Amino acid sequence: MISSIGSKIKSLRKNKKLTQAQLCGDKINRSVLSLIENNKMEPSLSQLNHICKVLDVPITYFISDINYSETAQIAYNYEKLNLAKSFFCR
Repeated sequence: MISSIGSKIKSLRKNKKLTQAQLCGDKINRSVLSLIENNKMEPSLSQLNHICKVLDVPITYFISDINYSETAQIAYNYEKLNLAKSFFCR
């Protein structure tokens, strides 16, 4: 299951027992963080960078939901389809 950035932020913040105010510091408005955590807004790059620093995680933690085995299978099927097209559509 692919989690949204906001859900990941909220989950990690709660696991680290931080309040929204503690995570925000003086860099992010708490109401903006609430919108982000409830998936109503995406964080800007500077906001995400701040969140990563406070939560002590790399930015890839929030953006790396790529399932490489699924991606490889899709690419393989696409190649097979193209080979079949070239063979039958001469």
